Amino acid sequence: MSRRRLNESLNKDEVKIAITKALVQAPLTVMELNELQLLDVGKLIVEHQLSYPAAEKVLMWVQNEILRANGQILYTGGEDRKLVGTPPGSPSFNKWLLETKKTKGIRGAIREEINRIFSKNKK
Repeated sequence: MSRRRLNESLNKDEVKIAITKALVQAPLTVMELNELQLLDVGKLIVEHQLSYPAAEKVLMWVQNEILRANGQILYTGGEDRKLVGTPPGSPSFNKWLLETKKTKGIRGAIREEINRIFSKNKK
């Protein structure tokens, strides 16, 4: 059995296995995390035929596993190890956080508008 190099990417079958592992919330390897982190909801839906809730679940599990892997690296030490994924405070993490806040704000505004319309119809 040959060892992989760290910069080597996964093939399509291995990505599908990693997506399946994320759906059942199984632990992911660092290579799987790095590969799945490059995917977004659109790619998961179009290229891997997932539903929107399943794609969201995969991305949520990837973020959870990144935090777990980083915590494990920080706890066990090891100067040669690098943190996995985007750390909090980085520009891409802040962009994700702002987008999440905006969508929740929009959803809240939509709910309020729907409630307002239905409350008028009841009167």
